[in-house]
Amino acid sequence: MQGLIEKHGTDEVLTSESIRNNDLLVFLLRKGYINEEYAGYINFFKANSITTEDMNFILSIKNEKPLPFTYSLTKIPETLERLQIHEFGEKAILNFSLLKYMLLETHYDAQLKAFFEQLSNESVTSWNFINEFIDDEETEKYFVKRLATAWPGLWESVYYNNALTYDRKIRYIEWLMVYTDLETPKQQNRGNLTVAKLVFHVDVNSAYLSW
Repeated sequence: MQGLIEKHGTDEVLTSESIRNNDLLVFLLRKGYINEEYAGYINFFKANSITTEDMNFILSIKNEKPLPFTYSLTKIPETLERLQIHEFGEKAILNFSLLKYMLLETHYDAQLKAFFEQLSNESVTSWNFINEFIDDEETEKYFVKRLATAWPGLWESVYYNNALTYDRKIRYIEWLMVYTDLETPKQQNRGNLTVAKLVFHVDVNSAYLSW
C-alpha cells in the first residue's frame, strides 16, 4: 500500500472519500506504519507530551495539507522534536508561532536554514507569509537578517512586486538598512536597483542614509 501511494498518489489509490479525509489514517498508510511495526507509532503521540492541535499540525506537514499560518501551537519544543529537517522545506511548515519560537531560541539553525530557503522561493504562499510575519516587532530584526542572508534577491523581488505599495517597499528597505550589516544592502542591490529609484532617504539616528 505504501508503495502504491508513493507511485500513484492517495487520490488514485484510496478510492474511499472517508478514508482520504482521515488525515491520521492517510499518514499511517503513506509512511508504512500500518504493518508489523505499527506498534511503534502508538507511542508517537502521548497526551501529556503534545496536544491534539499540535499533533494535527504535525500530520498536516506529513500529509502535505497546510493549515493557516496563524494555527495555534501549544507545546512547540515537543512539536519540533517530532519533525525531520527536510520537513522544514514543506509548505505546510509555514506557521507564525513555530517560526517565532525558533527565531527567539539559539539551537534551531538547521531547521531555520531549511525554513528560510523555502521562504526565498518567490512563491505567492511564501510572499504572503513574509509580508504578514515581518511586522512582528519582537522578532523582526532576527527575521529580516536571516531572510536577507538566505535570499540575495530579496530587494529585487520587493522592487518588482506590484502587490506591494510604495510605502510598503520603503518599509522593506528600512528594515534592510537598520537590521543588517553595511554590506548586505550592497549585496541586495542586484541589477542596480538603487534606492534613488524610489526617491527617498531613511532617517536613522538623525543621520540620513542613502543607498
